[in-house]
Parts: sequence; structure tokens; C-alpha cells
Amino acid sequence: MPSAATPAHMPLPRLAINIGISGHRPNKLDKAGHNLVAQKFSDLAAMIDAEVRTITKGDEGRFYDGAAPLIRMVTGLAEGSDRLVLAHMPESWQFEAVLPLPREDYAKDFKGAARTEFTALLKKAVSVTELSSGGRERNESYAAQGEFLIRQVDLLVAIWDGKQADGKGGTGEIVSKALDAGVAVIWINPKPGEAPQLLSRVDGAHKGVALGQAELRNVLHHILAAPSHHAPAGHDEHHAPATPSPTSFLSKSWPSALYLPFAYTLLRALSGAGKFALPVRYSSLAELLGSWSPFFNAVKPADNQLSKDLTSGLLPRSIWADALAWYYGQLYRSAYVSIFILASISVPIGLCYLFFLSSPEVLSIKAAFVVIELLIISTVIIVVRRGVRANWHGAWLQTRKLSELLRLGRNLAYVGSSRSFVLPPGPHENEDLANWYVRATFRETGLPHAVLGADYLKIVLSGVNETEIIQQRAYHKFNAANLHKIHHFLHRGGDLCFMATIGFLLFYLAIWGIDSIPFISAAMAETHEAAGEAHAEGGLIHEALEYVIKPIVSIAAAGLPAMGAGLTGIREQGDFEGFAARSSATYQQLSGIETRISKALQEPERLDLSKAQSILLAATEVMAKDVTAWHQQFSAKRLSLPA
Repeated sequence: MPSAATPAHMPLPRLAINIGISGHRPNKLDKAGHNLVAQKFSDLAAMIDAEVRTITKGDEGRFYDGAAPLIRMVTGLAEGSDRLVLAHMPESWQFEAVLPLPREDYAKDFKGAARTEFTALLKKAVSVTELSSGGRERNESYAAQGEFLIRQVDLLVAIWDGKQADGKGGTGEIVSKALDAGVAVIWINPKPGEAPQLLSRVDGAHKGVALGQAELRNVLHHILAAPSHHAPAGHDEHHAPATPSPTSFLSKSWPSALYLPFAYTLLRALSGAGKFALPVRYSSLAELLGSWSPFFNAVKPADNQLSKDLTSGLLPRSIWADALAWYYGQLYRSAYVSIFILASISVPIGLCYLFFLSSPEVLSIKAAFVVIELLIISTVIIVVRRGVRANWHGAWLQTRKLSELLRLGRNLAYVGSSRSFVLPPGPHENEDLANWYVRATFRETGLPHAVLGADYLKIVLSGVNETEIIQQRAYHKFNAANLHKIHHFLHRGGDLCFMATIGFLLFYLAIWGIDSIPFISAAMAETHEAAGEAHAEGGLIHEALEYVIKPIVSIAAAGLPAMGAGLTGIREQGDFEGFAARSSATYQQLSGIETRISKALQEPERLDLSKAQSILLAATEVMAKDVTAWHQQFSAKRLSLPA
């Protein structure tokens, strides 16, 4: 059981939004333009602040932890627009600095008071991410910074005259790339008489709408709102929604020991894929909080501050999601194993009255077995209905996906790629609660506080390889072997049931044939008559055939095929062979990722942020693809009565 310090429910994310800034340097902002932009941004910031706080107090607020909203500006600290915005943002806001070069090199861009201001701002930033030049030209570093910044923000504020950029990395180019990436862009034109606009296209004739309160509300709602939980049109009212409501698992307490849902654990033990113990337990949160220690120790030299942030935020949420996935998975999988087995044994139990055909109470005995069969079938129906109403299937899919995605985010956080890892839904797509929770958590997670150069990247890649890639390879190899064991156990069991049925039927025919031979039948009858035994007219073999062998064969002939069908149903529902093949494929793909990491570590002079991000994203996509394929495969396998 969890310790006293365990939260009552899965931690909710803090409402957070990251706002990027891109704009003109002082040479394009005269004093009048400076003052005008300051006023426009102050008004915009006040609107954003008010709308975000309204969300926390409204119905959407129940999906967040109730803490004050975390609103952060992401800025390059350049002279002009960047610093102007920081000077006029609300006091409750924070800012993260993303520098195109290491700070000492970047500081060369500023002289006198501007450099002093730059140094002071660095001290106020909650994090400073310094990109390495990697041998690039200075303007190319600025362009790389702009692309990096776009991936960190939910909303971009562009202070821009609308003209094409003079060079690489200019505001016009950043705006265009932000729109291509699906980032909302608010355009503040420094010219008088131009109201802020919400841009939708930049192609010479810029397309947008005047930014009013309604437009801003829609933008922020799209970024921050949790998914709707109303059943879609045409939804079967007898089935639970595919996306569970927050009450299904966000408000679920830590799973306690399970006594009745043990069928899946027993199946694993019988097939040699695990051990059986009752009750079935999950470790406590206190015991699991150290499970990421090897990972954090491996990457600690790179960015100890980010490791602390992930330890307090991402880690407990991932553990909670994994615990709930275990809980709902145990319920769902034990349920479908149980209902197939119970449905199959109800058939032979209903025929057990055949042993009592000669009894004067045969009708009462049959009624008793009918009651037992009725109880078994009722249990099957109750389990299915309870599982559907509680949405064990949907909650398991969501929490397992959530757990995996949260864990994968820890690797990407160290190279600033987690915030753009899980994309929001398209205009006509339904939101997914797990995806929403992951994005909300990653928005809350800070950026690396380090120089993202070769030395830093070597530590990160090496740490991820040792504590993620190698371990996941081992897991998928082990998992594939265990799933194969379960598949073959069920396959052999099903085959054995049908072969045993043939054996019983042949045995019956053999005994019947022997009893049908005239001289044997007559001899057995004479023996009975001489002994004065009842039923002498049929002989010993005939009596055994009538009162023992016939009931056994009848029950076996009906029950064994039913059991074989049940085992086949479990095998089809679990698709153990398919998932074993998928784990084997993931194992092979991760082997390729390990090779890429090893090669990158052997060539540190060629290691830059782009290459490290590419490798880590490839690794993440391999593991996320495995989760997605599993999710898609099981989405159609809802709990239902055995057909």
C-alpha cells in the first residue's frame, strides 16, 4: 500500500502556456514605434493574463491543479522587441532565454548599457538555453535559434512591420515557419492605427483577423482546453466512450491489492511467462520514486536543474499513470480471460446431471445444475457489464499510452524537444485525454539550463542509451519471449481440447463396438445373472457404457470443444503472437538506434544539437510507434460477451 505521503489522486498538471517573442531590433523601432508597441503589447498581455486566469476558474480548471497559471515568455534577449516585451509583461509572468550562441559569444552583439542589461536579464531568467554554433555562420545560428524557439512555444507574438526579412533568421521567416508548424501567431505592427491581428497566412498579402477578446479566447481554448467527453454522434449507448472522463482515472486512488482479478496473472504463470501470487499487488509510490534514479544519475552532469524539475513533475505523474495502467490492465485482461473460461465450463457443468439419469430425483438434480450454470452465465454478464460501465478497456488504453509518452518525454526534455513531441489535434480531430495531459505536462516542464554543445550532448546520449535504449531492448526481447509462451500455451491447449474430444469419441465407439459383439454381450449377461446382479440384461460393459462412459463422453464432447474455443478466444483477444512480433520488431529498431548513438559518441567533433535531436526523436518515435500500434490494435478489442 502507498505511504502516507502518497497523493490521494493522480497529480493534475499546472496550467502553463509558453509565449514566444520575435521582432525588430532597435534600428527598425524608433521612439514612437517603441512606445506604440509597448502599449499594444501591454494591452495584449493583460488580455492573455485575464483569459488564462478565467480558464483556471471555469469548468476547464478542474483539469488543472489549481495553482496560479504559469505563463512564460521564451525570448532570445535581443535588443529591441525582445527586451521591450520583457519590460512590459505582467510581474507574475516568467521568461526563459534561448540564446543563439553561448552567452559569452552572444554578448559580443551588445555594447555598453545593452550588454549590462543582457547580463542582468540572464540572472532573472528561469532557464538559459545556450545553443552551440557548431561551426555555423552567425546569421545561421540566429536562424537555428528561431527554429528552436518555435518548437518551444504555444503562441508567437511577432513585432513586425510585415516586410520580408532582410536576412536569414529574420522575423518574417520565423513567422512563416511558425504558421507552417501550426503555432498561433499574433502580429503587432509597430505602425500607428494597426490593431494586433491573428495571422493565418504570410505570402506577401498577409491574411489575418483583428484580434479581439473572442478570437484570443478561441486561441487559448484550443491550446489549453481539456478534451470533451461527450459521446460522438452515432455512438452505441451500451458501450463506454473511447475517451474516458476525468473521473475514470484522474480521480482514481492508488491501486490496492487485487484478490479476484487474478486470471491473467494465473495464465502467465501457467504458460511459464510469469509467477503467480495472490493477492496481485503493485508497488507503492514511495518504492517507485527511485526507479528513475539511474537515468537522472546518468544525465545529472548535463543539467542538474532540469533533472530536479523532472523529478518533482514528470516522474510522479509517469509512475501514477503506470500504476493505473497496471490496475486497469489487470481488470480488463483478467476479465476477458475469466469470461471465456467461465463461458466454456458452463457447458459441461450443465450436462453433469447425466450421471444421475437412473435416480428418481434426476429432475431436481438437473435443476440444481441449471442453477449453477445460470450463476456462471450471470457472472459472465455481470463482469462484462461492470467492465463496460467502468470503461476498464478505455481507461487501460489511455493510462498505458499516457505512462509511455510521459516516460519518453524525459529523454527529449534535455534537448528541448519534448514540448513539440505530442501535437494537438487537427481542426476536425477529436482530442485525446492522454495526449492532452502529456502536452500539458510538457508545457509545464522547463527548458535545459545549459550550453547544448558536444560535451553536454555526449552525456545526454550516453545516459539515454544506457538507461533507456538498452533497457527497452532487453524489455522487448523478454516481452516477445513471454508473449510467445502465452500464445503457444493457448494454441496447444486449444488443440489438445479438440484432440481429446476425438479421443473420447473414439473411446466411446470402441466400447460400444465391443458391447455390440453378440457373444461378448451374452457372456457378460450370463455372468451378471449368475451373480444375481441388477441390470443383468445388459452385462457389465453395457452397464458401464450406459451409466459411466456415456455421461463422461457426452460432457467431454460438449465441454472440451467449448474449452478449446474459449482458449482460442483468449488467444485472439490478446493477440499475443501479433504483439510478440511487434516487440521483436521494436527490439531490432532499438538495436539500430543504439548503433547510431555509439557511432555519434565515437565522433564527438561531428555531434551537434541537430544530430542529437534526430537520434533521440528517432528513438522516441520507435517506442511511441510501438505504443500507437498497440493502442490501435486493442482499441477494437472492447470487453464483450463471448460470441
